[in-house]
Amino acid sequence: INRVGAHEDAASAIAFMASDEAGYISGQNIQIDGCRKRIDFSDVNEFDKLTLEEGVLLYDIRLSSVCEEGHIPYFMCMGPSEESEGYLKIADNIEIIYPDKNKLIVFVGEDEKVLEVLNVLKEKGYKNLYYYVGGYEKYASDKGPDFVPSVGCDC
Repeated sequence: INRVGAHEDAASAIAFMASDEAGYISGQNIQIDGCRKRIDFSDVNEFDKLTLEEGVLLYDIRLSSVCEEGHIPYFMCMGPSEESEGYLKIADNIEIIYPDKNKLIVFVGEDEKVLEVLNVLKEKGYKNLYYYVGGYEKYASDKGPDFVPSVGCDC
């Protein structure tokens, strides 16, 4: 399946498992992933392990001015300078700078905008794309009071 999954994709399987038709099923894990590996992370420790891998590209695609006020250390501020510039240009820039479609790329930003960029990159053939569910604010909250954001542009 050549697209990033949405929450709605899981609805049918969940409805089935909650129905009487699934009454004889027990102890099963059902992968609702469109034949893909997991791309979204909501566990901060798991996400941090991913970001430490060798050669990984780390992008914060919030508006650049917002990102520069504070971002996850080592993440590059790659968002547009203003909302009207759009976010899909990010995918075009990645394709120009990193033509290796197997490169591991991790994003943080508003989920909806990140998913737009991920879908375009998937259509372009990129395979190893990940993001943190809930964006930067949730990441900072999940890290707790000891989290110290980087300030400025790590571009």
